[in-house]
Amino acid sequence: MTITMFMEIEAGASLETIRHAVEKIASVVTLEKTYLEGYFSDSNGFFYFELVDPPSVVFAEGWGVDWLVGVMGAFHCPLHKLEQSWKEIKYVMEELSLRSSMRFVLSFQYDSVYAFNEGEGVVYKKSMVI
Repeated sequence: MTITMFMEIEAGASLETIRHAVEKIASVVTLEKTYLEGYFSDSNGFFYFELVDPPSVVFAEGWGVDWLVGVMGAFHCPLHKLEQSWKEIKYVMEELSLRSSMRFVLSFQYDSVYAFNEGEGVVYKKSMVI
């Protein structure tokens, strides 16, 4: 079984930037014109990012922002490897913050926000593991 974390990234973000953020910790990465997918090395969690055209509003509940989503991402995390999955997701968020000024929000099924970047680095609200 897995849990799914969703990442909504500001319009203007490129799949190429995301590829660079995941490639060091992924065992497989496939980049196509409109999507990027792969598996993380440690957790074997599956990730998928897709361009949103036209850009949409942020779906994370209670997250009212003035930017639109241009890339939707999903992390499918194996329950028995949540700690590894959380480390990998944090790595991706930190790398994206270093490589791009694009804002993003990470939520559990669009319901509960776990982390975000509004332009000043990643802010963690919750942890996937205790």
